[in-house]
Amino acid sequence: MQRISECQSASKGLDLSPAKLNGFPHDLQIYRKIYSLLDTWRRPNFQLNLRLIAPRIASMQDSDLIVPGHFDPKRLRHEQELIDRFEPMVDVLNTKQLPRKLIIHSKKAKWTFLLKGNEDLRQDERIMQLITLTNTLLNHNSDAYTRQLFVQPYGVTPLSPDSGLCQWVGNTETLMAIVTSGRAKVKGQRLTDREFAAMFAVRIATEPGHATVLMSHCADRPERIAKGGFRL
Repeated sequence: MQRISECQSASKGLDLSPAKLNGFPHDLQIYRKIYSLLDTWRRPNFQLNLRLIAPRIASMQDSDLIVPGHFDPKRLRHEQELIDRFEPMVDVLNTKQLPRKLIIHSKKAKWTFLLKGNEDLRQDERIMQLITLTNTLLNHNSDAYTRQLFVQPYGVTPLSPDSGLCQWVGNTETLMAIVTSGRAKVKGQRLTDREFAAMFAVRIATEPGHATVLMSHCADRPERIAKGGFRL
């Protein structure tokens, strides 16, 4: 996963499509293979066979490991939700980091997780702890309790400094899917000034190095940023 991420970063902003690389020397043909691999992984409904990428996990059955995030201190060892097996096929989500949808079976139920790589989920875990504390404070406030104010948390289990599992939350949608769906309804129209400024602010905050590139795209209309409420 780390190598795939490095390849994505190295190829960002370059047209590495096979049509563009056909005339290049043999040494550059490796980029064609990288492009084809990444393009395959980003196709909708792409799946990985767990037996090919993690045979030891795929062959695991009736283990003594507890399903992540489901340890109950009030239960005895044999009453815990223990991992029985893993779903053999893993869905790859078509988002920036290509997270995996991992399904774990216990004797009584099945549990769905989002396996994320190249991200430090320890920060997410701290945020969930803050949300839990917030809910406790709201529960002890009579007005908040009457209004049933509550922030829905989800389980986060860091596995290493750059990977971890997130509890799968059903009936939700990614921000990218919402934006894409909204733009599809008004296909052919340009971004509004407010939309442009919002996207500009997020991109600068997450990837400062792209400030010059974004400014070059709006050089003809610098007032778009100001109209949207964002200034450099």
